Amino acid sequence: MPVRFRELPAQGVQFHWTTGDRDDLQRLHNLVTHALQEVTLAELRGIAELGKGLLSLGLPFVPDDAPLPDSLKQLSHYVKRVI
Repeated sequence: MPVRFRELPAQGVQFHWTTGDRDDLQRLHNLVTHALQEVTLAELRGIAELGKGLLSLGLPFVPDDAPLPDSLKQLSHYVKRVI
């Protein structure tokens, strides 16, 4: 995530989750951190763009059969929206 919030749309990804549970949020944070060890931030931003389209169709953020890291698949069901 960029230092300045205004740069977020161009340089970062912000997830809004379906849960407010502290333990779930910690686990989701860890999954995103792990995903960034497997994909670059630019790739994550691309995945997020595709995921936004899927969410708008009522589909999961990342389909279970997508060729993506398991860490992204695990957080998929908790993604409410993405900026």
